[in-house]
Amino acid sequence: MRKRSEKLQIVKPDIFYDLPKLKKNQVFLSCVDPNLMDDSCRPYTNAGNWPEWWKELSGSDGSLKRCSGTSDYLATGFTIPLWAKLMIRPSLNGKNWDARFDLVTRARKLQESNYIKVINPWLIKTPPGWSSLFLPPLWDPNPNYTMLPAVVNTDYYHNAHMVINVLTNEPFELEIGRPMWHVIPFKRTKESELLWGDTNAYNLLKHRGFGGGFMPKRQKSKYKKMQRDADSELAAQKKTFIDKIMRRDD
Repeated sequence: MRKRSEKLQIVKPDIFYDLPKLKKNQVFLSCVDPNLMDDSCRPYTNAGNWPEWWKELSGSDGSLKRCSGTSDYLATGFTIPLWAKLMIRPSLNGKNWDARFDLVTRARKLQESNYIKVINPWLIKTPPGWSSLFLPPLWDPNPNYTMLPAVVNTDYYHNAHMVINVLTNEPFELEIGRPMWHVIPFKRTKESELLWGDTNAYNLLKHRGFGGGFMPKRQKSKYKKMQRDADSELAAQKKTFIDKIMRRDD
């Protein structure tokens, strides 16, 4: 169960310019209906809001819970849960799908299709130059369906709707509050450039991973310390760069 929020501070703009100017770590969400602000179906940040199956895992050596890569992934971004019960069944001709909400909020009628499009009642706004990666909850799969992933430039296009790929030929229901999307905001960059290294580069880098000389037995704590050191070094480099620019202006 995710953490319950304190009293929410909701922005109530009268004109477009009343909308908040977002910083690089902020995401602005607005909903079509105030009922969606209820704890049972409101989006939530993933940091500290661990899924129940994760909490039930053992923390002993060798456990998935000790894997920093998995825990960092689960703690990244935010989750959009289902806002009403959704019922899905084969159409009468057996070739497509019918879907309908047990709905207390407004949504467009779902069309019969092999891929079901669900109109997202949340608009998403990110800072300039930031997009959002939409993923299904990969560590909590459902045998009946999967969500199709997507990237949306949510700094200027704020609608992002869900596309469901049904994997069964039987009817099923999805309860309100079920995690549907794992959303990861990221800063857009130009197309990635691939650089290539030889076996010497491989041998140098492999010692930075699990079992290497730089990673003791309690590799998770060491991994987090290395992350803090890397982040501090990057912040110091940015400060030095800004100082150089300021001195140049003087």
